[in-house]
Amino acid sequence: MGTNYYTNDGVHIGKSSAAGKYCTRCNLTLCREGMHAIHSGRATKYNYCPKCGYPAVLMPHAISFTWDMTPEEYAELPTHTVVRDEYGAEYPYDSFNQLLPDFRFHFHHLIGKDFS
Repeated sequence: MGTNYYTNDGVHIGKSSAAGKYCTRCNLTLCREGMHAIHSGRATKYNYCPKCGYPAVLMPHAISFTWDMTPEEYAELPTHTVVRDEYGAEYPYDSFNQLLPDFRFHFHHLIGKDFS
């Protein structure tokens, strides 16, 4: 399950989704098939970081963000833009900008594909 985000005039910005365990020491997903397979539904996970051996049980869960508009288009939105999620929560533009780095993985392969 994810969360879709829209501009105040209803344009889809993108969607955040759970992305599994993530080794913050190595900057690496624990998805055996790699970052591109995180949302495939067939991905298998390592129980330990394949690089440093740190146990997955002690690692945080990552969140991805899949862009529907280009990051450049997003950056050009007026600063008074209010970002709304599909559940009705509102984020001033500056507040939403502060959330973007929390999304560990950013995907650009669906830009302009009108997904949700």
